[in-house]
Amino acid sequence: MKKLILKTGLFLFLTSVTYSQTTEKSKIVIENQKLEEFNVKISKGKGEFDGIIQLTKSGNSKPFIYKVDVDFQSLKSASDIISFEDLNFDGEKEIVIYANMSGKYIYDRKTGKEKNLFEKTAGYGKGVKVVDVKNFINTHRGEYEINESEKTIKISGSCGAGCGSEETYKGFGDGTLKLIRKCEWDN
Repeated sequence: MKKLILKTGLFLFLTSVTYSQTTEKSKIVIENQKLEEFNVKISKGKGEFDGIIQLTKSGNSKPFIYKVDVDFQSLKSASDIISFEDLNFDGEKEIVIYANMSGKYIYDRKTGKEKNLFEKTAGYGKGVKVVDVKNFINTHRGEYEINESEKTIKISGSCGAGCGSEETYKGFGDGTLKLIRKCEWDN
């Protein structure tokens, strides 16, 4: 009997500690906003830009959860940071989440998992192997442009006044995008 009481007390203590920590860590900023077939909830974490996005498909109870940097001062609506675009020209829109000041992450609309669209290659920077993220469009100080007739995406970015890059990816019907042109400059 003592073991049962001890276990119950320990369980209740741990549950209350866990609950108090999760409510302290995040503050709901947007809740129950509808975007296409998803209900959206956006919470602010401890840090200035720490954001948690939960997308719950209508009829499902388990949400897709993403941690991403969010500019909460300018956030007015979930559509400010979440959109749906057909980036691989297969007729189905992907989930696109804007990461504050750096670019956009791409996720599969059905599973919520990373959608690795881009053919990327590993490179080296200062002796360390660097691998590009295949589900990310880096638009730091830049933009991306979709040409549906040519099935291409042109991504441009800049690291300052005299340096930048431009990459063009083409869809060939297999669900991924192949790099067909890359240009980098540094003056």
